[in-house]
This record gives sequence, structure tokens and C-alpha cells, in this order.
Amino acid sequence: MAEEPKSNFRIFAENVGDANVETDNEYEVDSQRNSGVVPGIADPRMHNKLYKQATIMVAAIAQVIVQAGYNALDNDYSGLVSNIRQAFAGSVNGVKPDSQGNIDLTEVLEEIRRMTYPRVGDFIITKNPENPSKKYDGTTWELLKKDTFIMSAENGKAGEEGGSNSHSNSLDEMPPHTHKATVSSNGGHNHGRGTMNITGTLCLPTHTGRWNPYITGAFWAEPSNGDMKGNEGADFPESWRWHDIGYATFDASRSWTGRTSTDGSHAHDVMISNTGEGKPYDNRPQYISAYIWIRTK
Repeated sequence: MAEEPKSNFRIFAENVGDANVETDNEYEVDSQRNSGVVPGIADPRMHNKLYKQATIMVAAIAQVIVQAGYNALDNDYSGLVSNIRQAFAGSVNGVKPDSQGNIDLTEVLEEIRRMTYPRVGDFIITKNPENPSKKYDGTTWELLKKDTFIMSAENGKAGEEGGSNSHSNSLDEMPPHTHKATVSSNGGHNHGRGTMNITGTLCLPTHTGRWNPYITGAFWAEPSNGDMKGNEGADFPESWRWHDIGYATFDASRSWTGRTSTDGSHAHDVMISNTGEGKPYDNRPQYISAYIWIRTK
């Protein structure tokens, strides 16, 4: 076990009472303090003050030297000077000065460098284009690829890459929207009567058939039945002559049961116009650009 530091400096008049020591005011104006000791005159109270003040200061300095881990001995002048230099130079992070009072800060500075230097994998974001290796000696840095954004990562997933600065929507990503449609004309066409038939009968005076030529279209004349005088409504006297009654027939069903004929299948062209151009769009939020460096080693 190393020997503990020692001091042999003691305070003069340490146990002398105040009555035998000049007060501060007395010592302030004492002529011997101002002009020096006069031969043949020795004021013990003044001398006690003088020696006590001087030795208290020396003892206090010696105690500081001891607390710094060095000896304070009056029989080793060179050692005392060296120890005073080392004690009052102090220490830095536990590193004490040498005998000349110099402190080797190599290890301290290396520790500070280690604590303050960015670690491998750390980023530096700056507008300064200078490579950070010029500031941090012994390090290597790479500039992050242009237009690359930084995204917060989950635990253990830092370094994953992905995304794109531009994007074209897929079908599933498109919002609901409308298209304009146009149906083309395919020309006119006809339908026949098919099975549809409307029938009926209309009683008309024919004057012996002279109106028959004027019964046309869906009507036709039934043959005269000769003397129709016995028929209700058939008695039309005109100059005592009987007139023949004929029937203009028209088929007319009381319910619509007929069907028109078909005229073959046909088609119409439907054209749906495009909307949008499908061009990629800028997917970036508002930004400010900077150099992003990453330390690689």
C-alpha cells in the first residue's frame, strides 16, 4: 500500500489567545508592519500576528498539496516545488500532471472524440456540401442518393429501402369516376304485321254495289244478300226503290293478342371515351433539400 502524503508545515502561535495577537485594525496601522522591525523593539503581539498569518497561508497551501496526493515537506525544496506545480495544475478526468506540471490529454481527448463523433450508421443533414470526414478525422462518409427521403423505422428495421418519388395509379387505386358513352346509329329497319290482326264489320248501303270500289285497305265488301228489307236498318225508301245493303268488313279484336314479325338481329356500336392520361405524378410532400451524409466506417 502506498504511503499517504504528508505535510510538516504548521501554524505559528496556533494556540495563542486573541489578547496576545494584534487585531486586524492594529496590524493595519502598526509602524513595524509598515516600516519593518526596529532594532531593540519587538512587540510580541505584532510578531504573533505576523507569523500566524504567514504560517497559516503556508499550512493551507501544504494541505492542498497533500489533498492532491503529494508530499509537502520543508526539507525537500525541489520536491515541494514539483508537488506545488502538480497540485495546482490540477487533473483532467483523473489524469494528473507530471513533475513539470504538464498533463497528457491524449487519452482524454480520445475519449471526448469517441463520445462526440457520430457513430457508424449515423446521419448528418446539412447544407454544407463538404464531406464530414474533413471534420471528423479517420471517418468515412457516403452521400445519400439524390431525392431520397428519410422515414421513421420500427425496431430492427432501420436501413430498409423502398418507395418512389412518382407513381401511376393502378386500377384498384383509382377513385370512382365517370366516362362519357356514345351509342352509334345503325340505320332504319322495318317490321311486318306478323300474326297481329284487328277485325270488325261495318254495314253500308251499296246502291247495288256502286260504293264497292271505294272500300279499300283493311276493309273489304261482303257480297250483297239481295232483298235485305227484313234486316234492321236496311229499309231505306228512296223513290219507292229498295236499296241493297252490303257489309264492309274489318277484323278488330277486342284484346291485343297479335305479335309483330321479327326483322333479324342487328347491333349498335357503343363508344366509351377515355378520361385521364395515366401519366406518373409527383408523390413528394413539400420539402427543402439538403445534403444527407451517412457514416459507413
